[in-house]
This record gives sequence, C-alpha cells and structure tokens, in this order.
Amino acid sequence: MRKIAAFCFLLACFGFIAISAAPDLVRDTFSGGQWQPTSEWAAEKAKCTRHALVVSNCSVTAVHRFSPSEGKRNLTYFTFADWGGQRVDFVRSGSDPRHISLRSATDGLTGRWLFLAVVLGMIVLLCGKAATTLRSSPA
Repeated sequence: MRKIAAFCFLLACFGFIAISAAPDLVRDTFSGGQWQPTSEWAAEKAKCTRHALVVSNCSVTAVHRFSPSEGKRNLTYFTFADWGGQRVDFVRSGSDPRHISLRSATDGLTGRWLFLAVVLGMIVLLCGKAATTLRSSPA
C-alpha cells in the first residue's frame, strides 16, 4: 500500500509540474518568434527558487505601467537554468502584442523544453515501473 501511495504522489507531482510548465512554454515557442523589448510592463514581484540544485521555478508578477485596466499578469517558468539575480526584462510577441514574456524565458526555450522532456520521461518511467510491478505481482 505504501508503494502505491508513493507512486500516486510522485505521479501527481510530476503531472502537476508538466501541466504547469506546458501552456506557457508552447505559447512562447509558437508565438511567431519575433520578440520585441517593451517598457510597458514592470515587475511588481519576482522570485526564483532553485530545487535540488538542478531545477528553478521562477515567478514574476507583471503590472502594466500606463494602463491599470490591463491588470496584473503572473508569469511562471520551470527550467534547468538558474535565473536568480538577473534583471527582469519584458518582451512582447510581434504577432500578438497582448502576449508578454521575460527575455530570459524566451532566450532559454531550449532549457525549458529539456525540463519538460525530463518531467514527461519521469512520468513514463513511473507508469512503466507500475505496470511491471502489477504484472509481476501474484493474482
């Protein structure tokens, strides 16, 4: 029973990370590739946390400087890169000016895709291990 609980916990953790990382990553990758610096946005709060000396989770709360009606946007990124201590520079998509991102996030797309591939690989390994364990256990 303990193994099943551990499996479910790990699967939920990796699944949560994959679901959290994928939408922004896909949007940043397929937004036309033309990123333009923008000074319309400012960072209200920025924080990067390094986990297990390998993975960083960075979150930035962006506020529109000139139009308060735009509100706040929360940008979150998971990556193998460490963005701690870097300046927060915002960029916007050339094809959709409403889409903003961080310069470090758009420059680090390869690391972000690698991170997602590793997380998805861990999910596959966990499911494969569980299937093997279920097949080999007596009925």
